[in-house]
Amino acid sequence: MLKATAVPLKATTGLLKGTTGLLKATTGLLKATTGLAALLVLASAAPAQASARPVHSATTHKTTPHKTTPHKTTAHTTGHPALSWGIAPSPAFAGSAELNGVSCPSAGFCAAAGLASGPGADAIAYPLIETWNGRRWSVAAAPGGPRSELWGMSCASAAACMAVGFTTLADNATTTLAESWNGHRWSVTPSPNGRDSELVAVSCPAASACAAVGTSETGDGTFRTFTERWNGARWSIVPSQDRGAGINILNGVSCASASRCTAVGSYGFVPSHPLIESWNGQSWSIVAGPSKPQGLLDQVSCASATSCDTVGTYLDKRSDNRPLAETWSGKKWSVVATKGPRYGEISDVACRSAADCTGVGYSWPSLRKPTGALVESWNGKAWTAAKAPSQPTNQPASLMGVSCASAQVCSAVGFAAPGGGNNTSSLIETGTIAHHARKGKPRK
Repeated sequence: MLKATAVPLKATTGLLKGTTGLLKATTGLLKATTGLAALLVLASAAPAQASARPVHSATTHKTTPHKTTPHKTTAHTTGHPALSWGIAPSPAFAGSAELNGVSCPSAGFCAAAGLASGPGADAIAYPLIETWNGRRWSVAAAPGGPRSELWGMSCASAAACMAVGFTTLADNATTTLAESWNGHRWSVTPSPNGRDSELVAVSCPAASACAAVGTSETGDGTFRTFTERWNGARWSIVPSQDRGAGINILNGVSCASASRCTAVGSYGFVPSHPLIESWNGQSWSIVAGPSKPQGLLDQVSCASATSCDTVGTYLDKRSDNRPLAETWSGKKWSVVATKGPRYGEISDVACRSAADCTGVGYSWPSLRKPTGALVESWNGKAWTAAKAPSQPTNQPASLMGVSCASAQVCSAVGFAAPGGGNNTSSLIETGTIAHHARKGKPRK
């Protein structure tokens, strides 16, 4: 992607974290600080040679139900019922593993997408899919070759899921990757490519309708927005919009229906600015949003065609990263204040209704502390911070994706770095919502 670096540079969550040579960052938005030092050790050089596919440990299928986990915390928020979050046992790996996206069409089924690699700094990434059967999380047989990563997941039902990502070639160019679930097995679904293309998010309001977004590089090395549509039989490239001649990136997408989708990301480079686009069933168009001098949007969730919430990060007057949230009233976008730690970013959001959203990400209490998981909830009027389960001292952790199967339960996925070392482990947290919110179909 950005050829100025030794490895592809992909803008997604603002968390500077390397996995298999992929340097993930906000488009120059996130400054290097002492508080991020513990995460920067995760960056690794581009792999020089292929390694064996990572094998998870023999204890992978011996996890216990998440509801029995002792690592549970409860937070009470003003004007919104309590959220009780606990760490769910997840499969262990000999090397590194991380989960980037999750979708739960029911309380008895969830699918999470990510990547895993063997031990060692030169380990190669392979696609990782983990599924929840109502009792435990286990590793699914994910197709796809070496140097491949999955970033987005969306399930229209327990028998119809789509995961998207990309494969890095020997010359560091990237090609799109899509994998589908038919209720029995995962298989690679051919997807077209632009020049040096990546898909990082997907939303499927139906088994026969999905929208995927990401980036594609132009001949002069500039990133431009990139979108594809799935019609139940094949993927096709759909023209998307860009602001200006510089870098334009789409990080997230949510479809209330096959003809109503919203995509978010950023445009510009140092500084970057939030970018919002809308799909009307025929074409993508740019939507005016509130002005933030420096910021980006990571994900969006639309409970209906007239109700969407998007999240990300922005730089305040002191050039500190702050969580960013915006809401769509059906007529305009507006910024809403978030609560909780001063420093941080909301990476994903799941909304079941206009008055019931859950956002997850990462934060750090001060510039000298490692990052920790961040959970916030929206009641239609205000965002409030919930208490995520604590990690061991000096163990960085981040939540990258969230999905709420019902008004009573949400699942969030991400990664942790045990001991602050080079290897990461997948992190899964479950939140039980002790209230009956207005019914609505979960959107991812």
